[in-house]
Amino acid sequence: MSLLVYAPLALTLRANPELQQRLDQLEGPLVALRAGDAGPVAQATLATLGVFSVGGDPRWTYGPPGRPLFDPLTAVLFYAGLALALWRWRRPVYALLPIWLAVALLPSALSPDAPSTVRLVGALPVVYLLPGLAVAAATERLRTWPANRTTATRRTIGGAVLAVAWLLATFNGYRTMRDGFGAWPVNLETRLRYQTALRDIGAHWSAGDGGAPVVAEVFYEPIDAATLRRGVGRDLLARWVQTGGGVAGALVWPDGQPARVYVPEYAPLDGELAAALGLGEPVYRSDGAPSFAVYALPQTPPVAWSPVAVDFGDPPAIHLAGVAPLNGGDDGQLRLLTWWEVVSPLPADAALFVHLLDAAGNVVAQHDGLDAAAETLRPGDRLAQRHVLSQPRLDGGDYTLVAGVYRRGDGARLATADGSGAAVLGRCHVAESGSACKLR
Repeated sequence: MSLLVYAPLALTLRANPELQQRLDQLEGPLVALRAGDAGPVAQATLATLGVFSVGGDPRWTYGPPGRPLFDPLTAVLFYAGLALALWRWRRPVYALLPIWLAVALLPSALSPDAPSTVRLVGALPVVYLLPGLAVAAATERLRTWPANRTTATRRTIGGAVLAVAWLLATFNGYRTMRDGFGAWPVNLETRLRYQTALRDIGAHWSAGDGGAPVVAEVFYEPIDAATLRRGVGRDLLARWVQTGGGVAGALVWPDGQPARVYVPEYAPLDGELAAALGLGEPVYRSDGAPSFAVYALPQTPPVAWSPVAVDFGDPPAIHLAGVAPLNGGDDGQLRLLTWWEVVSPLPADAALFVHLLDAAGNVVAQHDGLDAAAETLRPGDRLAQRHVLSQPRLDGGDYTLVAGVYRRGDGARLATADGSGAAVLGRCHVAESGSACKLR
């Protein structure tokens, strides 16, 4: 039956091995083991074996980091239950327990950042059962030994056992309430992981004018939009921009709407981009942590655009309307803004490129990326994208700067009317080798 249940998943993974991306992220210790280095696996195994009484999950996601699963007394009961199961291994019902536990520990013991609470979920039934097994065995032993024990003595022993159980339950209950509902939820790391800033952004937006918000995130994922939507109770039609990983940055002007830009403190916008597009000072900054700032978008960015006017896609999906340099290139970087207008829904994996080409058409510098989430853009939206090209030491000659749109999945460019898949942004002439390219 298990094989029948697993068969559709196995066939899907075989046909689409790229779906196993998460497995690729966790295979480090096994890759090292295949290369003859048992150190990472040994380290992860020791950490996993200690999860019951020595140290817990190092992440804030599921509770205070480093805390073992059990308090010292419960850990003793757990180990006693495990020892009892091993002692009675000849009885199948007991033999199953350590085998189950050993197999369930493997996902954590063979992966990085051990111990992992999530990867140990298969051990839960056994982990809960073993302490109870020890308590049951001890209770039975006290009840029947010695045979001549008086009723009063047995009641005294029973009362002591109940008192210890009550104290244990009270201690664990108090600790759970104190940390689970007090210290852990208000910790900054916990709030960051559970995106409380998005909840607060949703509450602030709900009290506003209802215009489509533009929200900044370090790296946008669809779950971000789902989190915001669940918090508000309906779709905000938010546009998203991302600011992490050394990206150049972008801003979106939603179609025909007065828009506000929501920027959490952990995802600040690039300063040059914000200044060039006239963002100014925030109109609101939240209290607490992580906080967020709200900026009012000007009706149009205060930028002197050089017109370009090229459509990309057949039928057109996006229109390149202009370009504006941000510097002359003297610092070894060529920085510029491009201005786009969305015509129809873009592919979710759409990206922009800017290439600096020499006279032979070779790429000598480039920037690739779209720092607005393409899947959240709608027809009529306008987009400003910042590009940063690190220039090598250029030889003397003529150079051309071109831009275009492509799909990350297959690298195919969106078509242009001239068939090149690119639009010319500007040209420059380098008179002396080693000089920078200054657009004209």
